[in-house]
Amino acid sequence: MKSTNKTKTTKTTTTKTTTPKTTTPAENLTLADVAKAESILKAPKPAKKARETAKPAKTPSRKAMKPEAAARRHGRKPAAKKAPKADGEATLKPESKGAKIVALISRKGGATAAELQKAAGWQAHSVRGFLSAVAGKKLGLKVASERREDGERVYSIA
Repeated sequence: MKSTNKTKTTKTTTTKTTTPKTTTPAENLTLADVAKAESILKAPKPAKKARETAKPAKTPSRKAMKPEAAARRHGRKPAAKKAPKADGEATLKPESKGAKIVALISRKGGATAAELQKAAGWQAHSVRGFLSAVAGKKLGLKVASERREDGERVYSIA
C-alpha cells in the first residue's frame, strides 16, 4: 500500500504599517544641557568621611604574597601596582551612554526611568545600577528619585 501526504498551501498577505518616527530624549538635549552635565562631571568629588574606630591591619595571606614572592624567587622584579585615582578624578567619556544619562537627569525636572532606558538602550535594572554605582558613588552626584502621581519614577540631580 502506498500512502501519500497531501499538504495544502495557502498564501497569506501581510501589510506593513508605518509609524511616525519619534525622537529620543537624548536627541532633544540642548547645548546648555550638555554643558551643565559636563560641568557636573568635572566637579570635584566630595571627600569620604573617616571612620570613628579604625580596624586593626590584617597581615596578608600567602595567596596575596605569592606573586611577589614568585617574582623574587625567579629573579624578576615584582609587578608595579597601579596608583589609585585621586578623589574627583572619575569622569565619563563625553559621547558615552553614561554621559547621556547624566545630561538627562541634570535637566530641570529630571528624566523618567523610561526616558533613560530609551536614551541608553539599557534595561531598567542597568539604568538603576548606573545611577546607584556610577553616578552616586563614583561621580559623587546626589541622585534624587521621586514617584509622580501617574506612577512614573523621575530621577534628577539634587
